Amino acid sequence: MILLDTHVWVRGASDKDSISKRAASVIRRHERSGGVGISALSLWEVAFLHRRGRIKTPEPLREWLLFLTHAAGLVVHPISLDVSLAAASLPAAFPSDPSDRLITATAIVLGCPLVTADERIRAAKVVETIW
Repeated sequence: MILLDTHVWVRGASDKDSISKRAASVIRRHERSGGVGISALSLWEVAFLHRRGRIKTPEPLREWLLFLTHAAGLVVHPISLDVSLAAASLPAAFPSDPSDRLITATAIVLGCPLVTADERIRAAKVVETIW
């Protein structure tokens, strides 16, 4: 199982060349076994960015999000009590962005690597990352 950061999920769906070769290889390998997930927060993040005009979709947002999750066979992981507590327990030096904290905490609770290009998350070394 691997968890995709929001930017990897969205970029990878529209432009496979925009993610690293290593990340693309790991994603392909886990897709075959149904072991690719996203945090439910990523759905909110994309909807929020779409509303602000920062993400354009080729079809209505709901249909596009359903396509991106179901067509790819992604597992959407909820923001559970354990994820919330893990996010609140991350070190003070960890990025303060709530999305970064909750997505990283989801990977920690699941015990799986996080696929992310975010250098601050990778540098924090609180979870195994792939890029």
